[in-house]
Amino acid sequence: MAELERVVISSTVLDLPRHRDKVKEACLKVGVFPLMMEALPASSADAIQASQRLVNQADIYVGVFAHRYGYVPSGQRISITEMEYNRAVERGIDRLIFIISDDHPIMFGDVEQGEGADKIKALKDRLKAENVVNFFKSPDQLEAKVIFSLSQYFRRPFEPFKLDGPQQTLFEALDARSSELGKIYFGALMTLGRKDNPDRLAQAAHGLRELMEKLPKYLDLPIEKKPPSLKEKVRRLAQRRDKAINNSGSRDGSAWRGEIDNHLQKFLIESDEFFEWFEAEYVTRRRRTVKLLRDLDPSALPLPEPLEEPNVEQWNKCHDHFQGVSHHTIKGVEEDVRSHLSSLESLLMDRLAPRTSEDFATIDELIREGETGGKS
Repeated sequence: MAELERVVISSTVLDLPRHRDKVKEACLKVGVFPLMMEALPASSADAIQASQRLVNQADIYVGVFAHRYGYVPSGQRISITEMEYNRAVERGIDRLIFIISDDHPIMFGDVEQGEGADKIKALKDRLKAENVVNFFKSPDQLEAKVIFSLSQYFRRPFEPFKLDGPQQTLFEALDARSSELGKIYFGALMTLGRKDNPDRLAQAAHGLRELMEKLPKYLDLPIEKKPPSLKEKVRRLAQRRDKAINNSGSRDGSAWRGEIDNHLQKFLIESDEFFEWFEAEYVTRRRRTVKLLRDLDPSALPLPEPLEEPNVEQWNKCHDHFQGVSHHTIKGVEEDVRSHLSSLESLLMDRLAPRTSEDFATIDELIREGETGGKS
């Protein structure tokens, strides 16, 4: 079995514990081995030696930088974190750099003061000058960005994985609205491409179904309130029915006959009330899909029903297919999964990353050329 590639995770520890955990999870999801030093050895010399050893073992360096410069060993001028970066540069290994965004929430204690503040600013300026830098606004977004970046470096022998142009556009559109949505989409695509995974179709379908179901939550769309318990309502109606059967003179054995008496009338009234309530509280599947697609549409204008209906039908077909494949109630066939994925991507692209006016101008020009036979 081939040895896993190794990634050294370098950052300050006290202020970034969640971020380090997220980077570790990202490495494991991509299928690489994370190298981390979570506890400093007893002496400064041991700390330097241990951190340098990790960098020497690594195939790639991931550096995460916030507002602290970090531990400076006794007798040294620079921190352990900067030493790790320097060693990665000396070795010439690939470096992925992630720097905290200005609008990332922080605590006062996460910001170093005095000389350390000057040093971390100088280090970040150097990092920006020497590398292509990624910025993160949260631990979850950091994880998504690390997954994406690492996947571009480590190519599996069975099939290189990368996003095509439209997928890259959709990923960026999802990630811009919610790093969680970007992560779900990217993870599903990665899983679908892992042909060494015998259950990849079901796992990818699960991710795509999750993406569809979580859109309202992560895009901050209006979410319909959870309706009251249907079970309790049905139980009450069943009790009223049993009472009518036992007491109504209109009941003859297993059938209703004759005039409607008071007991049967009460049951029928409650039945009417139940179905009126059900219609008001439980939105049909089609209505839910229509509402979601309209909420996603940047124009906020409903399409005419003949144009809207195919989109609704296609959305529900995609959801049903992904659910069936993920639950193994539909046989997973790659061609079918990819066909439904393409349909889903098209529906999302039209709403989250619509074509610009320049795109439409180009299309109009092509149409004009076709109508005139290429004559101006």
